[in-house]
Amino acid sequence: MTIKNLSPRLTLLLLFLFCYLLFLLATFPAAQLLPRLPLPAGMQLHNIRGTVWQGQIGELRWQKRALHDVQWEVLFSRLWLGMPTVKLSLQDPEIAIASATVGWRGDWKINDLTLKTPASVLQQQIPYPLPAEASGTLQLNISHLSFNNKQCLALEGQAEWLQAQLLTPAGELVLGNPQAELSCRNNELEINIRQDSAALRSQAQLQLNMQGLYKLQATLYPGNELPADLRTSLNWLGTSDSEGAIRIKNEGRWNGY
Repeated sequence: MTIKNLSPRLTLLLLFLFCYLLFLLATFPAAQLLPRLPLPAGMQLHNIRGTVWQGQIGELRWQKRALHDVQWEVLFSRLWLGMPTVKLSLQDPEIAIASATVGWRGDWKINDLTLKTPASVLQQQIPYPLPAEASGTLQLNISHLSFNNKQCLALEGQAEWLQAQLLTPAGELVLGNPQAELSCRNNELEINIRQDSAALRSQAQLQLNMQGLYKLQATLYPGNELPADLRTSLNWLGTSDSEGAIRIKNEGRWNGY
């Protein structure tokens, strides 16, 4: 039987059922659905409001961390293109203020990501402890990121550490505003960092794959305004060469993986 052969009454009934199903989907409470999804082990969602298409999570807890005011909105225009896409935002000044669009079509795609977070929060994610307390604000901007669970496919982004300082037992180290370029190289995340201040000049490269293995190479050039105690304390990182530079190499597995 074709649509042309359906009676007007049956056609109206089918149209009503279709519209009713769309209404149910559009108004289905997110609080009823999200807790039933296959979430990562230990993840807890609290104070969920809105629908599956647009809503807010008051608090998200996972791995001893908590995020507040997580909002989402499904972009209908991308659904018709076969790429489910969600616009996400996070408004938690103590942790981060961020927004991005996240889509999936075989690979994950993140566009227009902006992130602002205290440096002290980021320091907690470093795979080995530093004998210093970081201060300042990290700003991250990623125009495009494409990846899957095996490799980093494409990335274009920049990061800047504003008013960067390290408070160490030997004194305060002013770093200026270090900058970084983010990219994918050989299917791995690569971050190239440049930093310059009167006390210290440095450059570093970090490579990280999707299995959590990382390689870090860095070169430090102590400046004229580096306090003597801090200059001495840098010796624990390595021995200065004939140019006065301290070269560092380190590799291992990121604790977050």
